[in-house]
Amino acid sequence: MDEPREPIFNAPWPAVAMTVAIIGGFGLQSFLPPEQFLPTYGFSPAHLDDGRAITLITALFVHGSWAHALMNAAGALAFGTPVARYYGAKATGALAFLLFYLVCGALANLGYGLVHAGDPHLLVGASGAVAGLMAAAARMIAGKGVPGPYLSPPRGGHDRRMGCGEPADRRGRLRPRRRGDAGGLGGASLWICRRPGAGDPLRLAITSGCSRLICQQS
Repeated sequence: MDEPREPIFNAPWPAVAMTVAIIGGFGLQSFLPPEQFLPTYGFSPAHLDDGRAITLITALFVHGSWAHALMNAAGALAFGTPVARYYGAKATGALAFLLFYLVCGALANLGYGLVHAGDPHLLVGASGAVAGLMAAAARMIAGKGVPGPYLSPPRGGHDRRMGCGEPADRRGRLRPRRRGDAGGLGGASLWICRRPGAGDPLRLAITSGCSRLICQQS
């Protein structure tokens, strides 16, 4: 008898759905001129002063390029899979996964906004949310499927460029990157995650927002 074939994707559907949402969202976005939607849905620290806190979340579903969207989609699938498995594939588990994703992303953007208070420039992308999934996945590995201890040993390496948010100007045009952005969101956040006692997902989400400022420094 032939052995049953293994499925191509063995990831829980909430993680796959989030990946599709990131790619599909940018696919739809690519048909529109950036100046038509980036100022509305992108996050700017100045929006906090204007009472537009909703952009802390809407910015997670807007990206600056296909490379930016695909990189975050890959991170959401890879690191979201163990987190989604932990919460479960039922409706309540999927909702918990979504809330975790949104909270991590919103806290990351908020951290950036507090560091750059009043800055009118826009920031887009799901980098902060994916950073939270990275930290959660690291704890799942340490705990063998369940949240592991805070004081877990360092595990593996990382790409320092992974997950850096895309900056844009007030009219929705992406600003050119500066030298030195290699120590962006993913690098700084994951380095902190590797330090003893700093592997908590929500704490990393806050830290990832603060580390976004490195992307703006030369």
